[in-house]
Amino acid sequence: MENQSPSDEQKKRRTIKMRCWLFLTLNVLITILIILTVNYIVKDTNCEIIRETRICVNCSDLVIHPDDTIETVHKMSDGTCCVAAGQNVYDLVHLYTSRWLKNNLAERNASFHRFKCGSENERHTIKIVGQQKRQEKMHHNKVLWDSDSKMAVIPDAKYMTHHPEHGFIEIKRTGLFFVYSQLVLEHDGPGNVDEYNNGLISYQHSISLITAGSDQIHARSILLNKDTRCSCTKDKYRFTSQLGSAFQLNKGDKLFVRVSNVTEIVPDPVMNHFGVHRL
Repeated sequence: MENQSPSDEQKKRRTIKMRCWLFLTLNVLITILIILTVNYIVKDTNCEIIRETRICVNCSDLVIHPDDTIETVHKMSDGTCCVAAGQNVYDLVHLYTSRWLKNNLAERNASFHRFKCGSENERHTIKIVGQQKRQEKMHHNKVLWDSDSKMAVIPDAKYMTHHPEHGFIEIKRTGLFFVYSQLVLEHDGPGNVDEYNNGLISYQHSISLITAGSDQIHARSILLNKDTRCSCTKDKYRFTSQLGSAFQLNKGDKLFVRVSNVTEIVPDPVMNHFGVHRL
């Protein structure tokens, strides 16, 4: 075996030394990385995760008049109105859309014929009520009404008239009107419910318009409410359906109410009505 020269011995030592330093440096780096990772994990598990849990809009987008009250939303100092996510969201959406619809209606119908109050004895409103007996099924599922009841409100015939044989309310003067209706329906349960009969029941309640000069064939729905429910556990079900909105109506226009099954209307004049009020 040959003896190594001094220069070879020094090179070997230098190489070993470099490897030791490199190994030590890598260990230090790995240790620092482990410490940083552990520190990050500990901080991440202990920190409080903050998420936006409120839905906010400008309060000016919810009200029209400064005195309008907003009971189900929280008014913030910055002028926004907020609700907690998942709570009272329906109320917030209802207030927002109601204001938008009112503003849109006012802007798009600037030429409305506004009603000016006259004599206190003049009634520019009509309200007819439900009959006290079950109605038989009619063509087009029209609802017939009672205008002779003490609860009915009948104006002078020069403003609006009721056609009892057809269920129509006829407009005699052009203007802006609020049209509304309420029906209470009673549905008998399905009896035996099995896998082939899931007990689903449905109803449809609408107000239709026959424009002046046209006939009933060309009537169109201007308000509609419909729903489907399960009647698996009860013998009888009652539904209350309400409709109402403002419309620009012309002289000669006729309005009537339709329902999916007139025989299911509860025969009570207190529960059922149909009316038009001039704004």
